[in-house]
Amino acid sequence: AGARRAAAEALTARAELDLARLRTEGELRGLHRQTERLTAAAADYRAQAGAAAPELLRIAEAAWQGGESTLLELLDAYRGALDTETTALDLEWQARAARIDYDLLTGSTPE
Repeated sequence: AGARRAAAEALTARAELDLARLRTEGELRGLHRQTERLTAAAADYRAQAGAAAPELLRIAEAAWQGGESTLLELLDAYRGALDTETTALDLEWQARAARIDYDLLTGSTPE
């Protein structure tokens, strides 16, 4: 009876270990995918929206200096550029935070 009980407890422990391992592997795969998506989104946003901001500011400054727009329109252009930069930085921060979480869970070091 004692041997059967010990065998049953061992099977239960193995099953719990397997379940914990599967959960952890799933969480790691999800975190890895999240890291990749956030990194790609940050790079895409920076390349598309961030690349246009300097040119838009140049146009807004030229229009203001030429008397074709108001100071409020110039300030609005600066605010738009700042919002774009803030969004890019936020996306990059989220990607880095996800990567740090992944590295901490796996014990790996950044590349």
